[in-house]
Amino acid sequence: MPLGEPLAFSDVVIIGGGASGLTAAVEAAEVGAEVLIIEREARLGGAGIYAGNCFGAGTHWQAAAGVIDSPEAALAEWADFTSGGDPSHPWVEGFVYGSEETLEWMSDYGANFSIITADPGAGETPRIHPLSMPGEHPIATLAELLEEDAWLETTAVSLVSEGGAVIGVEIEQADGSIGWVQTSAVVVATGGFARDDERVYEAIPGLLNFPRHAESWLGMDGNGLDLIEAAGGSLANLENIGLYAHGITDANFGSPEVMIVSGLADVIVVGPHGERVLDEDEFRAVWAGRIALTEGQLYAVFDDPLWTSRLISGLGYNYAKVSDSFLSGPEYQKHVPVSSAGDFASLGEQAGIDGDTLLQTVSDYNAMVLSGTDTDFGKDMAGKLQLVNPPFTAVPLAMGTGKSFGGAALAEDGGVIGVDGAVIPGLFAAGEVAGVLGGTHMGQGISGSITAVVYSGRVAGGGAGAYALR
Repeated sequence: MPLGEPLAFSDVVIIGGGASGLTAAVEAAEVGAEVLIIEREARLGGAGIYAGNCFGAGTHWQAAAGVIDSPEAALAEWADFTSGGDPSHPWVEGFVYGSEETLEWMSDYGANFSIITADPGAGETPRIHPLSMPGEHPIATLAELLEEDAWLETTAVSLVSEGGAVIGVEIEQADGSIGWVQTSAVVVATGGFARDDERVYEAIPGLLNFPRHAESWLGMDGNGLDLIEAAGGSLANLENIGLYAHGITDANFGSPEVMIVSGLADVIVVGPHGERVLDEDEFRAVWAGRIALTEGQLYAVFDDPLWTSRLISGLGYNYAKVSDSFLSGPEYQKHVPVSSAGDFASLGEQAGIDGDTLLQTVSDYNAMVLSGTDTDFGKDMAGKLQLVNPPFTAVPLAMGTGKSFGGAALAEDGGVIGVDGAVIPGLFAAGEVAGVLGGTHMGQGISGSITAVVYSGRVAGGGAGAYALR
């Protein structure tokens, strides 16, 4: 071997100490494998520590809350709420049927689920199980338990192969020294690629026409995809990275981050043509931003009371503390210019929206508020207010690249499928680096996907452990 003697040997080496990597480590150890976690950050946990909403179908928590659901019902809706996913795929069936058990497993590590909520990215039935207090975050618990099994501030440089099989990982340590770790199986669990501009724009070229920010952990730079591709792995579904449209440019000038606008369901969102584009409540979904790719730049339109009361958060899905405070609409407007006018024709002229059509759209919307029925998109109009008090404000929404629902193509045990269609011996992947569930069957993704990340980590960890000890 050109790399010389290995620094260490472990049955299974896991690259990445986030949610999927930590759960893979637990499962590999459960079958008797010795485990080493390689993590380039100074601590374990990654983005998983910040995940708060979990998907579950047919759980006892739902039943206790009076929600009638089942895995079969979720699978019947799967293609709809994932915008094209395949409910018949073994990974999808395994995940959905196993979602209650996955949440129970998370409960063993401190998770508490006492509230059930709805989200358009999880179907019409309430399936989101927020992590509730009192309780410990399961990923934080795992990070503490597994710290002794990890090399922190250590970067995986490349995978080491011999005879077509992956047998090790070349690493760079904090002091700059290079070496390698020998192993029987590697699990790549490095997260997604929402901050890899080159990959993002290659996957979705239309994003070049819009303001865009990354709504993801700072480490989501696609480094794991580089490792997998260099080892001959096949990638799938990259074009279906989660795309939000519920944020605006951060009020800190020069920041690459996003601020989240609360309550878009309370107002209207229009395209440059001045017409509404969908039920505004659906902007919570991971795929809602895609409508801009066909409709054009999106604008949230407020009247004065709704803009004045709007809460804009700098502590959003980007996970990075950029803004120290929550801003109201007018406070935000002091930092970032937005279009504001006393009538909709003038507002349209300022913002680049068809003002005549916008006026008609608002008039029609106000009538629907009074009638209590959204005849255009079926939005729940309970508690909604008319847009009647000037000045009126139009804020351009930014596209936010978030969860990665494309990545390494996986076999049913988490093994990485090569470009030749065969599984690469000794190479496994889990979590967002594998598009969460390892193929096109995720469609444009789901809300509450941390459950699927944990599920795929457990599958890949068990598969890698069994392979290493075969």
